[in-house]
Amino acid sequence: MNNEIYAEDFGSLGTELLKIDYLRFNLKSHLYDGEINNLTVYFRRLEFSFYIKERDDNKKRTSIFDDKYFEVTFVLCTLYSKEAHLEFAPESTNRLYFSIKNNKFNWNQLEQYGTFLGRIDTCYDRIQKSTDKISNDKFIDVTVIQFKKILLKNNIEFRKNRGSQLTSVGHRTSDKYYRVYLKSDCLRFEFEYKHRETLNFYYNLLKIKKFKQLENRISYEFFKQTYQLFRYSQEPEKVEWIAQRLRPFQIRNSVYDLDAIINIHYIV
Repeated sequence: MNNEIYAEDFGSLGTELLKIDYLRFNLKSHLYDGEINNLTVYFRRLEFSFYIKERDDNKKRTSIFDDKYFEVTFVLCTLYSKEAHLEFAPESTNRLYFSIKNNKFNWNQLEQYGTFLGRIDTCYDRIQKSTDKISNDKFIDVTVIQFKKILLKNNIEFRKNRGSQLTSVGHRTSDKYYRVYLKSDCLRFEFEYKHRETLNFYYNLLKIKKFKQLENRISYEFFKQTYQLFRYSQEPEKVEWIAQRLRPFQIRNSVYDLDAIINIHYIV
């Protein structure tokens, strides 16, 4: 009997109702003005507006071209390393992915600057239902209390910003960082992944156009980490989508404890 779940067990991002919310390419530590200008011109051809920020923790940015719908931001200095990077927000990430899948992206434009994939954020939006017994706010409150009991070695962050709530698990500088927060009428579960070896694997899959394998693996990593955090949730109705997705594997493997069939990776 097979007692493991593999990346191949999962489907595409669309099939799994997942989205890539953020993508970052790290570059060598310093680019000259001419090199930055080359990137600016190239991304404008791909229908991206181009912005520059001094630091990634600075909200202020300077526009170079801002006449396009999609956006790419060049960050000169990061808070946690000396590497510059290019960052893409949700819709812009989809545009970049579309360009890659349709052979409209020239990898040499990035690789000449020592580029590697530095971060990817995957998310799932759980819409508030009329049949829900508790609110999204209440779920976050309960989750924070539970996390503080069972995740003693992790940093638990909880804050409210303009009526919204956010709880985060893990160190921001670690390979894995998980957030749960309110997004309009949705409860967003978001996994920030910076594990270098895995991201190198993703990067290679992108370059050789193995998109199915790439999305299978991204989905697998997201569900694996989400299950690890919420398997014992005291408010299961908000995370029923996890159980529903993994239940077929319980049946297949004839086991009742998913710890036995998922290779768990703790956030540290």
